[in-house]
Amino acid sequence: MRNIAIVGAGQAGLLLGFGLLAKGCAVTLVAERSADEVFHGRLGATAGLFATAISHERELGLDLWADAAPLIDGVHIDFCIQPRNLLLTVEGRFDGPCRAIDHRLKLSTWMREFEHRGGRLVLRSVQAADLDELAASHDAVFVATGKTALSGIFPRDDARSFFTKPERNLVALTVSGLRRWESIPYQQPAKFTIISGLGEIFWIPFLGRHGKPCFSVVFEGVPGSGLDRFGTLRTAEEALATARAVVAEFAPWESATLAAAQMIDDLAWSPGALSCVVRRPTALLPSGRAVFGLGDTVTVYDPVSAQGANSAAKMAHGLAQAVAERADRGNEPLDAAWMESWFDDYWERHARPMTEFNRIMLLPLQPPAIEIVLAASRSRKVGDQFIASFDDPARYFPWLDDMAEARRFIARQTGHPWLRTAATARLAVGVPQLAHKLGLRRIPETPPVYRGS
Repeated sequence: MRNIAIVGAGQAGLLLGFGLLAKGCAVTLVAERSADEVFHGRLGATAGLFATAISHERELGLDLWADAAPLIDGVHIDFCIQPRNLLLTVEGRFDGPCRAIDHRLKLSTWMREFEHRGGRLVLRSVQAADLDELAASHDAVFVATGKTALSGIFPRDDARSFFTKPERNLVALTVSGLRRWESIPYQQPAKFTIISGLGEIFWIPFLGRHGKPCFSVVFEGVPGSGLDRFGTLRTAEEALATARAVVAEFAPWESATLAAAQMIDDLAWSPGALSCVVRRPTALLPSGRAVFGLGDTVTVYDPVSAQGANSAAKMAHGLAQAVAERADRGNEPLDAAWMESWFDDYWERHARPMTEFNRIMLLPLQPPAIEIVLAASRSRKVGDQFIASFDDPARYFPWLDDMAEARRFIARQTGHPWLRTAATARLAVGVPQLAHKLGLRRIPETPPVYRGS
């Protein structure tokens, strides 16, 4: 029986722990906080999961809130060329389930369930110097501590990393009483408000800490921009008041959406900033032993691409299978060469397209992506493909970053020459913009959207 230690009790660490227990391993999970401390603590990630990640949880009997959590069935995106100036809208459906659950509820429940299934939960803080002790007494040690200092023992992979600093400063708020959008044709829509060059606002149906539906509202501001004004706030009420002010300034048609909103609890908000990076999956300890990273320890994504928790689930699922396969082949060692080889395969299948998609979403859109967004504003089929591909960003390529492929993709989806769609979209965008410049266009209370084929 393999004896495995996992440091970190987040989405990646817990899911790997459950997967290894199901494969017959003895698993010790080391966590800094107890389940009660997690449940009563500050809001962590707003982690929306798509169909593939949800299926991995379901296989392990961990999709525990399928009946309670809002089932997000589509996305509406407002693209604003500048504050208060809506350029176009895109709508699309997912082709599988999508749900977002407060990690305070989810992870605290999983921690208790982990012990119930025979896992060993140890509450202690682990520093880099402590890892040798764990490595000496286990067949493998996986580090899943996310964006903490412990991740720093894993070397940055410069060839795979694009950013060197946070591209957004952000805050997540969990609120009840949000006014619904009657004009959006989905039962439980998520909504994105993207303001070119300044940042984004995400409105996500959410299951809160106490198991009641609510919304997670995430503000992402380019550092130093008008959307970046949450860093010095001290209370939940200050955060909500600032959110209302930002919405009134940048997307006033959403002011009524937040008018009656209330924070679900005093700790239901969390500011932060992420430096998107790819690290090597192995770290060598002073003893010469190796430990392995997973989840946000080795691949960090900004929430704008919605890949963080999904990446963690996919990586944990794949590693549990890989560990079991080594055991089936005569208990082959879980060494650095094995982990490097496994991660190279994972990179090509999952992490590379996730990283590329994350880069595209964080930087100003390039011509191929602009062409896709314009087409999606006029074609529901293009919009559906754009939204559904969040589940597996490999589906975005090559059509999201290659102009010739983008045009071929548009023609296939619409059944028309790409130029026809491009001309129609530009006309639909250009006429209102001209009216706006001439002072003839008012800010819409409900942004218009084309709902053709």
